[in-house]
Amino acid sequence: PASATSKHGCILLVMSSVVRQPRRGEPIQSAKVLERRSRIYADLLAASASLFAERGMEAVSVEDIIAEVGISRRTFYGFFANKYAIIGDLLDPIFNAGIARLNILLAGNPRDILPGVVDFYFEQWCTNRAALELINSLEPPAFAYIESGHRGFGGSLRKALAVCEAAGFLRNGSAEYSFRLISRTAIPLLKVYRDHPDAECLYRDAMLSLLASSS
Repeated sequence: PASATSKHGCILLVMSSVVRQPRRGEPIQSAKVLERRSRIYADLLAASASLFAERGMEAVSVEDIIAEVGISRRTFYGFFANKYAIIGDLLDPIFNAGIARLNILLAGNPRDILPGVVDFYFEQWCTNRAALELINSLEPPAFAYIESGHRGFGGSLRKALAVCEAAGFLRNGSAEYSFRLISRTAIPLLKVYRDHPDAECLYRDAMLSLLASSS
């Protein structure tokens, strides 16, 4: 994957040339046109994430998004079938990155799993904050677009926590309770410390105090 910096100042992943191609019609061959579509795609993701996080998905229309990006309705629908389809492209890179990180952690020392999970959430907060804020506030129509990635990340996280449970590294002794704790606490706590100068240290200490055993 290549990265693209949108006019909204967010660094987002442009997954492949597939996303730069129109949803229908003949594939585009021109490198210049494909590069332009990459920039528009990055702007669409950044603007949508910002608007969704600020107003909530239901309050944001396709018209709001195209006005923010400065494109036509036809151009928008060349990328996405509707506003909910954007959610998959916003969150799937986060889920995929999480699965990859968990696989690395599972191949290493079990003691590194909990710190690694906490560090992953903070890293995503630094690079994909608006998208991450959406995870706990999605509208039902958006779920179909993230179901596979969300399930995959959840399964990998449960597997990693099961290793921690077997090794006696969990404060509550249970992978399932630890999974629930992360699901309900990790992102809200990031919001609590969003503007604190020592956010990383405070967040890490708070999460590990909730998750890790003292032994």
